[in-house]
Amino acid sequence: MPRYFKRYQALSFLLLAILLLPSCVQTRPDSVDLAMNTSVFGGTGKQLDPDSGFGGTGKSSSGFGGTGIIGTITKFGSVWINGIEIGYGNKTHISSNLKKQDRLKLGQQVLLLTDPRNDKTITRQIEIFYPIAGKVTELSSDEVVVSGKYKVQINKETLVDRDLKLSKNQYVAVSGYQIAGKQWVATRLNTNDQQKTLYQPIPQFSNEGKVNRWIIEAGSGQIKNYEEQLQLGTDMLNNAGSAHHLVIEVVNNSQGRAEIKSMMPYPEHIKMQDKEHYKSEQGQLGDKEGRQSETQHRLNASGEKDGIDARDAMEMHQDGSQQNREQLIEHREQIEMQHEQQNAVHAQQEQKEMFKEMQQQQREAQQQQREMQQQQQEIQQEMETIRQLSNPERD
Repeated sequence: MPRYFKRYQALSFLLLAILLLPSCVQTRPDSVDLAMNTSVFGGTGKQLDPDSGFGGTGKSSSGFGGTGIIGTITKFGSVWINGIEIGYGNKTHISSNLKKQDRLKLGQQVLLLTDPRNDKTITRQIEIFYPIAGKVTELSSDEVVVSGKYKVQINKETLVDRDLKLSKNQYVAVSGYQIAGKQWVATRLNTNDQQKTLYQPIPQFSNEGKVNRWIIEAGSGQIKNYEEQLQLGTDMLNNAGSAHHLVIEVVNNSQGRAEIKSMMPYPEHIKMQDKEHYKSEQGQLGDKEGRQSETQHRLNASGEKDGIDARDAMEMHQDGSQQNREQLIEHREQIEMQHEQQNAVHAQQEQKEMFKEMQQQQREAQQQQREMQQQQQEIQQEMETIRQLSNPERD
């Protein structure tokens, strides 16, 4: 009887282990606790779902895991910044220095930290960065003055929010780059419904923790600020390349010191910082004084020829500029609608993929359940056999 009893006891423990198995085994963790000292986003300590439905293969971004990226959104699919494709999903937290929750748009500057996952490069959090926000105090066809002191150049490359109607006393949030001093060039003009006023040339971030390098796109006027933020030596960023090749790579070496590697700029709008490449809406060279003198020359000639004074001609020119601006805004709205449609299609594709994965997981779970039921039946049969064999000895 002791031999049968031991076998019966062993099978009982095996059955108990199988019954407890589903509650002990997880196919993936429910959340990842982000350590406060390793987050470049201020250490919120949020728990974020690691499986956020990230889109995009990220093949072109292989090797960029553990990298901090600061730059302009140039296209969607996943999200492309500084020529790097980063996957993000519906559960990726998107915030800004104006709002706790915000929406990604082309032309915005963002700050993010990548997270490597097999052949994908993904991010769990994206911070939109607006260097300037405030009231429009002056407005012309190629320049917006914000808060009475920040001169922001706009041209055919500048995107504008669909529901933003530029006018004096309108509050805006500027996405763009600092050329020098209070001179900026805009990559996008955004609505500012909160009517907030701020000036912050570069985002605040930490160069510590798990970030082994930074890919940064900067304006020539922002170089000194990045030198201080990254605690670099004087003029290190300037020595990385020419004034207009301002996408740079900052690598933390084995001694914990940052080294600079120059990179060619990916977005074409960087050329706007070069006056030889900068063009206004009318296609004139970016030399503001040259454009003014040429415009004044055309106005004077028009006044003499048509018998109207320069003031009337200026008003006619301004009306034409307003029409051009409205046409540009309408064109940009169409582009925005196209991108939104593309994003909607992409979201549907992601949902289909997620649904397929869920179905596959359900099939696997059902198969595991069937196998466990089979094992339980076999164990019960073994136990019944043992019970029958042990009964004669008890008698």
